[in-house]
This record gives sequence, structure tokens and C-alpha cells, in this order.
Amino acid sequence: MNFNYSGKIESSKSIVNRALILQALLPNLNLEYLSHAEDVLSLENCLKNFHETKTKKSHDYLFDVGSGGTTFRFFSLFLSRHPGVWIIKMSEQLSKRPHQDLLEVLRQLGVDVEITQKNHEAIMTIKTQGWLKNFCKVDLSRSSQFLSGILLSAVDLKKVFEIECLNRNSSSGYETITLDLLRKIGISFKDHSDQITIQPLLKLDQEKINLKIGADWSSVISILCFCFSGSNIQITNIDLESKEPDLHGLEYLKSMGLVFQIDKDINSISLKAKPSVLKPLNQTINLEKNPDLFPMLSALASQIALNHNCEVMLKYPEQLIYKESDRLNAMINILTSLGFEISNDKSTNLLKIKSSNKCNFIKLNTEFEFKSESDHRLVMCFELLKSFGYDISYNHPECVKKSFNNFFEIING
Repeated sequence: MNFNYSGKIESSKSIVNRALILQALLPNLNLEYLSHAEDVLSLENCLKNFHETKTKKSHDYLFDVGSGGTTFRFFSLFLSRHPGVWIIKMSEQLSKRPHQDLLEVLRQLGVDVEITQKNHEAIMTIKTQGWLKNFCKVDLSRSSQFLSGILLSAVDLKKVFEIECLNRNSSSGYETITLDLLRKIGISFKDHSDQITIQPLLKLDQEKINLKIGADWSSVISILCFCFSGSNIQITNIDLESKEPDLHGLEYLKSMGLVFQIDKDINSISLKAKPSVLKPLNQTINLEKNPDLFPMLSALASQIALNHNCEVMLKYPEQLIYKESDRLNAMINILTSLGFEISNDKSTNLLKIKSSNKCNFIKLNTEFEFKSESDHRLVMCFELLKSFGYDISYNHPECVKKSFNNFFEIING
């Protein structure tokens, strides 16, 4: 499979969802973005319904966040700021993900919250009088979204709010996106690594603040991976100043042999990438801050191992097992099925991928059927492996719309 594509990639879901929460609290914030990702549409709808309930002075409403973990965490913390009884419905997939950290944070803030199962879904009930505390502790070892959710919902507080950050050294680093947004819109805070203090917003500035949000870097990297199977790609709305950790994926692809150039003009920055040949690596691919890139780059790593009869090493983040699926074990199982020899050192989070003498035979003579676990990153990974000649089928391709609505439109030309 190869294709030619020139155009925009939808805006960063991570940044858009953060910006939507900020806009709900700061009406002077004007957003410019392009996104039809299900997670974004879900949050837009939830915030719209919230404002309608406030207009009608209703304090008991059911919000459906679907499968969006980011939507759920950010929106539940946002709701907890506003007195009332709020009910959130989660999909079966989202209900299976761990939520204890979120519950602990909400209870620290004086919020009465519980999650109950209802058929194949889950319901969260939030009973709140607003945040009754101006201090909380947040553990970043599993996810930085709890910290980001608090930071976003605290921007219009009228008193100092302090957050103690536990295990920040093991964070995926996505809180930097949130802090960068706060800086851009003029929110005052102090970041001492293990503690962040948000200064009170004494008055709302009525002057409009415009925020333009560029292409999602995890989506950009996912599409660029197809250059190694022969595609020509130009993406016209990249943001090289983005604080998304996945921007570093560009350097990973460059080390693998990606040939590209950056074009800058007055209105935009575009990236042009040519069909490229995978080359052997002389270094470990460090993805400690990039859980979303792991499936695609481990797939590329397998093809490097196959083409050059070598071993490729990836350092992975612990957060992998807490995503839409257990991406670590999913990729180990997939690559093992393709004939690769996989070694996983759990003490160092180091995955080694090595070609075996049966890899080529399996590739040419086997039909593979995998479960996507409704994980959009695995779907994209399966399509990348198909572009290298693997005969793969899988279920739930539609889940890719969660983050990258026009993915199939692009790769199918």
C-alpha cells in the first residue's frame, strides 16, 4: 500500500480538549481548530449540554462521554467545580479502565463521587458543592491527565490553589501541554516540579484571546510511518512549537531513515516527506514519554529487524498498560505471531525485537486475524503492517475515529 496525500491533519485532540475546558471557564478565549475526532465531539456536546442545564437552572443531568478517557477525566473534574448532582455515563470499554486515581482526587477536593455498573456500562454520580479544598495531591505515575484536569478547572478560582505532584519524574510529560496553554492565555502559576501553585484570577479580562491549534503530532507521526512503504506525504498545518511529546517522534523517524523537509511561509508550516527506506538503528528508541507512538514505532522496529537481520530495542512507558488496551502485551502478542523473537525486561522497561529465520515465510504464507480491542492505535498499526505486505484482518476499524476521523480516507488515497 502506498498513497499520495497533501493537506491538513486534524488538530491535536490533546490540546483541543484542554482548550475546550478553558473556553468553558474563560468566555474571552476564541479557539481555531479542525477536529472531528469522537473524543472532541463528545466533549463539545457535554459542555454544550452543561451550559444548557445552567441556563435552565437544572442540577441533575446525564452526560454521555462514550469511550473517551480524556473527555471523562477533564469533564468530571470540570463538573465537580459546579454545585449540583451530575451523572456521567461511560461506555463498556471506558468502564473497564482504572479510575481509582480520579476518584481519590475528587474526594480530596471534598466531592462526593461513586461509580456503579449498569448493564455493560458504568455510571459516575457526582454530588458537589464545588471544591471545598484549595490543596490536593496527584500521583502522575499512571497518567498526567488528573493533574491537567485540575489545572484546567482551577483557572478561574478566586484563591490560591496548590497541587502536590507525586512521581512526576515518571509522567509521560503531557502536563507540559496544559502548562503551556495556561501561559499562552495569561494564567499565573508557579511550577516547582513537585508542587504547582495557581494564582487567583482576580478579574476576567474581556479582551479576546485567539488560540490556533495545529495538527495532532501523534496523527502526523502515524501517517509519516507509511513513507517507509512508499507514500508521498505533505502536511500543511504542523506546529513546530507544540509542547506535545509526540513531536519528538519526528526525530525517531529521521533516525530510522525518513527523508523530509520543512517549508515555512507566512501563514503556515508544512512538512513534506518522501518514500523512504528503513535503515538499521544504532540506538534504543526511547518512548518513555510517548505511549501513543508505541504501536506504530514498534511495528516499524520489527521491519528494521526483518530487513537488516538485527535486534531493535525500544524503551517503553509504564502507562502503556493503562491505555484503551494493554498496548504493551498486545504488541508483544502481535509481533510474536508474525514470527519475531521478543524479549521484555520489565525491570528496565526495555523491549527487544529480533528477526527469526521463519519471519519471511510466515509473512508470505500466513493470514492473520487479530482483535483490535477497540484501540485506535492498534487499528493504525494493523494498517501499517498491511502496507508492508502482511495479510491481516481485524475487528472494529471504526474505532479509529476516536482520535483520527479521516485516517482511512487518507491512506486509501
